[in-house]
Amino acid sequence: MATYNKCYHNTSFTTRTVKTYRLSPACVAGVMEQGDYAYKSYIKKCVEQKMNNDFGKIIEPTLIKHGFTQIKLESCIHEEQLWKKGRLWFGMSCDLRDQYLEVNLGHLYWFRDVIPRVIILGDYSSYVNFDPYEMFKLEGLANTLKAISLSFEKSLRKYKLYYSEILRSKIEPKKSKYAKEFLLSLGEEVKDQELKIYYA
Repeated sequence: MATYNKCYHNTSFTTRTVKTYRLSPACVAGVMEQGDYAYKSYIKKCVEQKMNNDFGKIIEPTLIKHGFTQIKLESCIHEEQLWKKGRLWFGMSCDLRDQYLEVNLGHLYWFRDVIPRVIILGDYSSYVNFDPYEMFKLEGLANTLKAISLSFEKSLRKYKLYYSEILRSKIEPKKSKYAKEFLLSLGEEVKDQELKIYYA
């Protein structure tokens, strides 16, 4: 993962950012003159706005159509987008600067961290014939979100049929050091009443 300094002072990154998010080069130059922190904050805001706009236009209508409700939490580490229908959760986190995308569909679990944290056990790629992360790197966010939206109904059917197997693959002991540490930090499935104290 690129550090902020490497990322923000990379000329090709700056050019790509201005083009991708249709920013005014003059405006970007003006913000850069205000200092490094101002530039970082400005780009971060533009990137988040782009991601939220794409998610709102492409994925959100699909989630609402299938009965999901958005959940917003505070004082608790969680995925940027968090949606719930009964015990089933959909989550997505994205960092356009570092070309990172994580999409999950499954049940919500506690995970030990410096502050309360919840994670969804179930990679979206387990339900479909593509990997959202790889597609995101090759085709961009909008195309990946469209693929998720188009495949969502099929994913829900697979969840009903195969989630027990998908969950088992996540929680069964594995030999790697990372897997052992993950399992040691993994807690119980989150109960609604437990989570309500973190609702924003």
